[in-house]
Amino acid sequence: IMSNLEALMNEVNRQPDSIFHWGIGHCAGFVIFNVRRMNEIWSLASESDLRRISHEFEQGRVNDQLLLVAINCTYPREVNILSEPWDMHVTSHWRPKQSLLLGRSGVGMLHFNGGAASKDAYFDNGGKFLSAYPDTWGEATYYVNLSWRWAQYQAKGLVRHGTTGYKINIHLLPSTLKTNHTHPQSG
Repeated sequence: IMSNLEALMNEVNRQPDSIFHWGIGHCAGFVIFNVRRMNEIWSLASESDLRRISHEFEQGRVNDQLLLVAINCTYPREVNILSEPWDMHVTSHWRPKQSLLLGRSGVGMLHFNGGAASKDAYFDNGGKFLSAYPDTWGEATYYVNLSWRWAQYQAKGLVRHGTTGYKINIHLLPSTLKTNHTHPQSG
């Protein structure tokens, strides 16, 4: 997250009853779900033409991406499309050819995905965009190398005075604690 979450919540509040909110690029890597309506995802996805949509969007198999795309295509009024700053994804399918900010009004978040058959984290595959675009995508290096303790402190500091906020539990998987990369050591 590269921006204040208040801006994101303003976008969510444009259509607060949507089942989920995501970017025009339809990437399941950054989705805000309406928890009260989560069960509807299964029923709406089952009523969608998954075979046709899978072929049209080259999904190849049933996964979270396909289910969300199917709902977006079949029931577009149930989905809120976030503005461009909240739709910044690097995957094996999309390669930036110019500056990150060229023609963009801002960047709300950066999502790095190993993509394709790899289930490894983007950064464990070399993170080439970070070095190729140090003034844009490379800015994420700062955030990647911060500890979870720092992130927790920052998150607590963003809770408005007089409100209780929401508790976030972070559970690290053993595979995220590789020694070849700086990873948080506490959660």
